[in-house]
Amino acid sequence: MLGGGATFVLTSFIIPRGESEGFTGSFGGFRTEEYKNDGIKGAFGLSGTISMLGSIPVFIAAGKNKRRAAASVSFKMENATNIYQWAVTNTRYPAVAIQIRL
Repeated sequence: MLGGGATFVLTSFIIPRGESEGFTGSFGGFRTEEYKNDGIKGAFGLSGTISMLGSIPVFIAAGKNKRRAAASVSFKMENATNIYQWAVTNTRYPAVAIQIRL
């Protein structure tokens, strides 16, 4: 979420402003000019900012879960029963076992 949000905010800065659509009014005594791509730039910037702010609780929850969870990985040989040319055979193969304890 953080990386995607940062990408959206960066994209909002990279998109060109486009053609001027004229002056739309004043804000605090200053005249404001509107451009063709202002809407899409604002949408990318706002959604990126919201995504980055939304990632904060996800990182906090991940940190709590990381301290609680324990994982182990083990390798062992397993047996498989196969039918080969009208005969039943046992074949051994390596397997990976992953155990996650909460």
